[in-house]
Amino acid sequence: MWSFQGFFATVGCHPTRSKEFDEYPGGPEAYLQALDSLISANLHGKGRVVAIGECGLGMYKCCMRVNRCY
Repeated sequence: MWSFQGFFATVGCHPTRSKEFDEYPGGPEAYLQALDSLISANLHGKGRVVAIGECGLGMYKCCMRVNRCY
């Protein structure tokens, strides 16, 4: 993680990239586990994760099937 004083991180998956759930090695559960591990590894110090971002689903035409699935 990039760490600067005064900068913090959010972790999530933007709706336009939701196909990554299906494409991730190990599938959706492994993808979520990787996000969870990223969060857990960066809870303290400069650049720490302070929010879960893009956890809502947008209705973009490019990924509506995957959005509906997850």
